[in-house]
Amino acid sequence: MARRSSRAKPDFSGYSPFDGEVSVDLHGLYRADAEKKLRDFLDGLPRDAHRVRVVHGFHSGTVLRDLVRGSFSHLRILRKTTGTSDGETIFILK
Repeated sequence: MARRSSRAKPDFSGYSPFDGEVSVDLHGLYRADAEKKLRDFLDGLPRDAHRVRVVHGFHSGTVLRDLVRGSFSHLRILRKTTGTSDGETIFILK
């Protein structure tokens, strides 16, 4: 009998192939959980997605922001830019 994966599928309900942008919210997560969610999210993205808006917040500390803007890496990320506020970062994808 095949074993079911316990990994939840990312929700791309807000994804539009016309603009190629999706967003993921990391508010309230611990660093390790945020890193896993972000990695799983990027792994499951459609190939025609070009931008990811990562909402990490900034009022409750800088741990998530520092992860997203600093040490986090993934094969799909071409570059990272600051979003419209300090609480978000934009990933430009390959």
